[in-house]
Amino acid sequence: SIEGKNYNRVQWISNGKIIAEGEKIDLIAASQNIGCYVRAQLLGKGGICLTQAFVLDDGNMHEVTLRNITPQQRKIECAEDKFKSTRFYVLGQEISRETAYRKRRRQEKKK
Repeated sequence: SIEGKNYNRVQWISNGKIIAEGEKIDLIAASQNIGCYVRAQLLGKGGICLTQAFVLDDGNMHEVTLRNITPQQRKIECAEDKFKSTRFYVLGQEISRETAYRKRRRQEKKK
């Protein structure tokens, strides 16, 4: 569960997708949608507050097999990872999600 002030909605994220909403998450009910991490975001008029992701391991995590990649491929993947971990990228994702959410809500109200 999570607590905060001055927010309207809490969303729980795993693998870049919203898997639950509300102050509490039922990990068992959401287990089919959970990768190896979950994070929360609190949305309000002032913006979005993101938590750090936390790792979930029920003891069934698969052993990691390293791929044989070239140094050039490794550089490209490292650059992608660095970009995806920037605030700019995360905020862009969140703005996109919020825009889509609001669009869906407007469409639902029209029905």
